[in-house]
Amino acid sequence: MSNDSLTKLIAATHRAHDALVSADDKLLSDLGLSHARARVLAALADQGAARTVSQLARVLGVARQGVQRLADDLAAAGLIAFQDNPGHARAKLANLTQAGQTAHAEAERRRAVWAEGLTAGLSPTWLEIGSELLTLLRQRASAPKKA
Repeated sequence: MSNDSLTKLIAATHRAHDALVSADDKLLSDLGLSHARARVLAALADQGAARTVSQLARVLGVARQGVQRLADDLAAAGLIAFQDNPGHARAKLANLTQAGQTAHAEAERRRAVWAEGLTAGLSPTWLEIGSELLTLLRQRASAPKKA
């Protein structure tokens, strides 16, 4: 692949990411969720147990400070609750509330319906190839450079 082709692919990936996040924000806004907030709820749901903000940040691959801000917003909205952590005096555990579980389930339901329309006319093979290519590029970009 030439550098020009890679540059075009990277630009298209950025534009697609921006469009997907914007669409997700609109899809979930009436639930009091943004794409970022929904990611935190999903991470908690996927973990199946209370987690610290640092643990969630590692799972999401983002900075702890950003997750802390989102978690504080979610707690203020009643979607998560913080509880004492027996393993650490200062790092509270975050857990989904019933309202958070309900919001997460509704977000997932809406996303599934939205995804059906988004993938209409695309073959599973195309989607698999796209996923494999982006995964390979992410791995290569994340790998330490060898001299």
